[in-house]
Amino acid sequence: MNFTRFLLVILPALACSRTTYAQTIVNTETLLLSAAEAVQWTAGISGDFSNGNSNVIDLSLDAGAAWTFGIWTLKGAAAWARLAEDGVDIQANAFGQVRLTAGDVAIAQPYAFAQTSRNNILLLNQRTLVGIGVKRRVFSTEAFFLETSLGAFLENETYTSDIQEPSKETFRNSVILSAGWDVSESLLLRLTAYAQTVYSDLSDSRIFLECAIDVAISEQIAIEWNAGFRWDGEPHGGLGSWDLGNTVGLRLGLNE
Repeated sequence: MNFTRFLLVILPALACSRTTYAQTIVNTETLLLSAAEAVQWTAGISGDFSNGNSNVIDLSLDAGAAWTFGIWTLKGAAAWARLAEDGVDIQANAFGQVRLTAGDVAIAQPYAFAQTSRNNILLLNQRTLVGIGVKRRVFSTEAFFLETSLGAFLENETYTSDIQEPSKETFRNSVILSAGWDVSESLLLRLTAYAQTVYSDLSDSRIFLECAIDVAISEQIAIEWNAGFRWDGEPHGGLGSWDLGNTVGLRLGLNE
């Protein structure tokens, strides 16, 4: 692998590593692939471990797949991460989504989805979403695309025993911008930004930003640097309003 490509991934990650642990934010748009073929898939892995005076594990896994049949596409995505020392969780989160889409994204692609997740850093025992939306590709060239999505979903959150708050059910809208750029045959850049707002209270809004850089080392394997930022207008349980995370790992089955 070209050494310059390696530096493009590693140096930004090292710059963030002093202020963040592993990525606590899961970006569904990255894993919910657009299936140009009948079946497409991707999987990612990153982490490290140590044994001796202290036993530490830091591992993140994710996967996404899409199956196309006629005008329909069924998509699935899942992620799991754990940072633990001597068997005690410091960070633990998991996520899964199933989405059904129809039509051509270049015109308008309606979708319906169901999602569940948990995250001990965000004091979430479970977050469940059920919603609908529509996606459209607003700009596209051979090397670049820009897509926008508008949607709405019902959200139910239950919290961990660390905070004394009742479960919360809200109805939110969702606005998503996602872009991909094939900088070269071996370098892929993905950007995603989305906002979620409660219809009855605009101050209860969340913003998510993610950037991922993939440097291919073979046809199906790439080194990936992924950084994410999350801002919450009304955090629960005394949490701060923002989180920043990044990971460096391998991306398998590289798909746009």
